[in-house]
Amino acid sequence: MLEVILAHINTQIETLEHFKTLKSLCEIIKKEDISFPAEYCTKDEYKQIELDSVVYHRLTGEVTQSEIEDEEACAIQVTRTYPLRVVFTIPKNILNTDNNFIDLKIAENIVKVIGLKNSKTLNSSLKTDVVSVIVKSYSIDREKIWSEEYNNLPMTVDYKLIYGAIEYDVVIQGTQSCFNTYECND
Repeated sequence: MLEVILAHINTQIETLEHFKTLKSLCEIIKKEDISFPAEYCTKDEYKQIELDSVVYHRLTGEVTQSEIEDEEACAIQVTRTYPLRVVFTIPKNILNTDNNFIDLKIAENIVKVIGLKNSKTLNSSLKTDVVSVIVKSYSIDREKIWSEEYNNLPMTVDYKLIYGAIEYDVVIQGTQSCFNTYECND
């Protein structure tokens, strides 16, 4: 399910026409005493994310799930929450604007297109009751974001780039059979 939802989110981000590369789910890889964001390729191989007009997503915590028995529907209702982060880099001059607010504007543009409440399109394709993307916070503090994404690597993001991160939750609600059916067909 998450794969379909991230593809939908990336399609929404793509409408902004800001980014060269949109990645799906990536993760922080640790090698010896360093760590960095990477994309899984195949055969246990990962490729480090190149920070050139890119967007990538990663899980930031444990996926949670709660279940409630719905006696009227004779089904178990499930709510599953994925805590995620979208990280992006983009040249500051992308909008041909050169001022103190461009970093915020780009972050807010992404927030606007990824947030959704009960998407009918996703509900229909996933056969769920509710699919929502809830933006919790965002940051354009390049040093802070770098330290959260990289460990023991010197910062290479220059000041010609905007480096941002948006914390969000994907919340899916549906019957247990909906989750079982989709995951079995995955």
